[in-house]
Amino acid sequence: MLKIDLLSLPYFRNWRTFVVSFVIAPVLEILMVGLLRAQFSSISAIKSVVAISLMTAVGTLLGSLSSLFVNDQVRGVALEMAVVSPYSVKYWTSKFSVVWIVALGQVIITLF
Repeated sequence: MLKIDLLSLPYFRNWRTFVVSFVIAPVLEILMVGLLRAQFSSISAIKSVVAISLMTAVGTLLGSLSSLFVNDQVRGVALEMAVVSPYSVKYWTSKFSVVWIVALGQVIITLF
Protein backbone atom coordinates (compact mmCIF):
# COMPACT_ATOMS: atom_id res chain seq x y z
CA MET A 1 0.00 0.00 0.00
CA LEU A 2 2.89 2.35 0.78
CA LYS A 3 4.45 1.79 -2.65
CA ILE A 4 1.13 2.43 -4.41
CA ASP A 5 0.63 5.68 -2.51
CA LEU A 6 4.19 6.78 -3.19
CA LEU A 7 3.92 6.10 -6.92
CA SER A 8 0.51 7.76 -7.21
CA LEU A 9 1.92 11.15 -6.22
CA PRO A 10 2.54 13.45 -9.19
CA TYR A 11 6.16 14.07 -8.12
CA PHE A 12 7.18 10.54 -9.05
CA ARG A 13 5.42 10.14 -12.41
CA ASN A 14 8.66 10.84 -14.30
CA TRP A 15 12.10 12.24 -13.57
CA ARG A 16 11.25 15.72 -14.89
CA THR A 17 8.48 16.35 -12.38
CA PHE A 18 10.74 15.07 -9.61
CA VAL A 19 13.54 17.46 -10.60
CA VAL A 20 11.20 20.42 -10.89
CA SER A 21 9.39 19.68 -7.60
CA PHE A 22 12.38 18.76 -5.47
CA VAL A 23 15.31 20.67 -6.96
CA ILE A 24 14.37 23.62 -9.16
CA ALA A 25 11.38 25.01 -7.24
CA PRO A 26 13.06 24.88 -3.78
CA VAL A 27 16.28 26.40 -5.14
CA LEU A 28 14.32 29.26 -6.71
CA GLU A 29 12.50 29.82 -3.41
CA ILE A 30 15.80 29.91 -1.54
CA LEU A 31 17.20 32.38 -4.07
CA MET A 32 14.17 34.61 -3.56
CA VAL A 33 14.67 34.50 0.21
CA GLY A 34 18.35 35.25 -0.32
CA LEU A 35 17.48 38.32 -2.36
CA LEU A 36 15.05 39.45 0.31
CA ARG A 37 17.64 38.80 3.00
CA ALA A 38 20.14 40.95 1.15
CA GLN A 39 17.90 43.93 1.81
CA PHE A 40 17.83 43.32 5.55
CA SER A 41 21.27 42.71 7.04
CA SER A 42 20.06 41.56 10.45
CA ILE A 43 18.52 38.29 9.22
CA SER A 44 20.88 35.33 9.19
CA ALA A 45 21.23 33.58 5.84
CA ILE A 46 21.24 30.08 7.32
CA LYS A 47 18.10 30.75 9.35
CA SER A 48 16.40 32.01 6.22
CA VAL A 49 17.32 28.93 4.20
CA VAL A 50 16.18 26.55 6.95
CA ALA A 51 12.92 28.47 7.39
CA ILE A 52 12.07 28.44 3.68
CA SER A 53 13.01 24.78 3.49
CA LEU A 54 10.63 23.91 6.32
CA MET A 55 7.86 26.07 4.87
CA THR A 56 8.24 24.35 1.51
CA ALA A 57 8.18 20.95 3.21
CA VAL A 58 4.95 21.77 5.04
CA GLY A 59 3.37 22.91 1.79
CA THR A 60 4.50 19.73 0.09
CA LEU A 61 3.21 17.64 2.99
CA LEU A 62 -0.25 19.18 2.87
CA GLY A 63 -0.40 19.08 -0.92
CA SER A 64 0.69 15.45 -1.03
CA LEU A 65 -1.84 14.40 1.60
CA SER A 66 -4.69 16.11 -0.20
CA SER A 67 -3.52 14.68 -3.53
CA LEU A 68 -3.51 11.14 -2.13
CA PHE A 69 -6.95 11.58 -0.64
CA VAL A 70 -8.39 13.09 -3.85
CA ASN A 71 -6.91 10.21 -5.87
CA ASP A 72 -8.60 7.77 -3.49
CA GLN A 73 -11.90 9.62 -3.88
CA VAL A 74 -11.65 9.50 -7.67
CA ARG A 75 -10.95 5.76 -7.58
CA GLY A 76 -13.72 5.11 -5.04
CA VAL A 77 -11.34 3.86 -2.39
CA ALA A 78 -12.19 6.66 0.07
CA LEU A 79 -15.89 5.85 0.05
CA GLU A 80 -15.21 2.15 0.58
CA MET A 81 -12.80 2.91 3.42
CA ALA A 82 -15.36 5.23 5.04
CA VAL A 83 -18.03 2.52 4.94
CA VAL A 84 -15.98 -0.60 5.66
CA SER A 85 -13.28 0.57 8.08
CA PRO A 86 -12.90 4.32 8.56
CA TYR A 87 -10.34 3.89 11.34
CA SER A 88 -8.02 1.54 9.47
CA VAL A 89 -4.57 1.96 10.96
CA LYS A 90 -2.91 0.42 7.92
CA TYR A 91 -4.64 2.80 5.49
CA TRP A 92 -3.92 5.99 7.42
CA THR A 93 -0.40 4.94 8.42
CA SER A 94 0.39 4.39 4.76
CA LYS A 95 -0.91 7.84 3.79
CA PHE A 96 0.92 9.71 6.55
CA SER A 97 4.13 7.71 6.08
CA VAL A 98 4.27 8.60 2.40
CA VAL A 99 3.75 12.33 2.96
CA TRP A 100 6.34 12.43 5.75
CA ILE A 101 8.86 10.59 3.55
CA VAL A 102 8.25 13.02 0.69
CA ALA A 103 8.47 16.11 2.93
CA LEU A 104 11.60 14.86 4.69
CA GLY A 105 13.19 14.03 1.35
CA GLN A 106 12.48 17.52 0.10
CA VAL A 107 14.02 19.09 3.24
CA ILE A 108 17.14 16.96 2.88
CA ILE A 109 17.51 17.78 -0.83
CA THR A 110 16.90 21.48 -0.24
CA LEU A 111 19.32 21.79 2.68
CA PHE A 112 21.98 19.79 0.85
